[in-house]
Amino acid sequence: MRAIGAFHGLWWPGILVWVTLMALLGLTWGLAYVPMGVFNTVVSMGIGTLKALLVALFFMHLKESGPVLRLAACAGLVWLAVLFAFTFADYLSRGWGPG
Repeated sequence: MRAIGAFHGLWWPGILVWVTLMALLGLTWGLAYVPMGVFNTVVSMGIGTLKALLVALFFMHLKESGPVLRLAACAGLVWLAVLFAFTFADYLSRGWGPG
């Protein structure tokens, strides 16, 4: 009986997070058809960030992990931001005229 209770505690948060991710997916899909102008991108990026945070905390187990693993995950995000910054800087430094 104790093993069933321990198993129940393991899969219930995963199902709840999965249902939340599916609801956020539906929200993203539904809001894509709502004309909000430039705020469509802002809202979609916010929902995407929330989904990524849920995946990182629950499915990657960063919620229960130690500080070194959390630091490594944050370092990956910082590196991704640096790569995006270099890409956008290169794009903006290109000439807009012909030739």
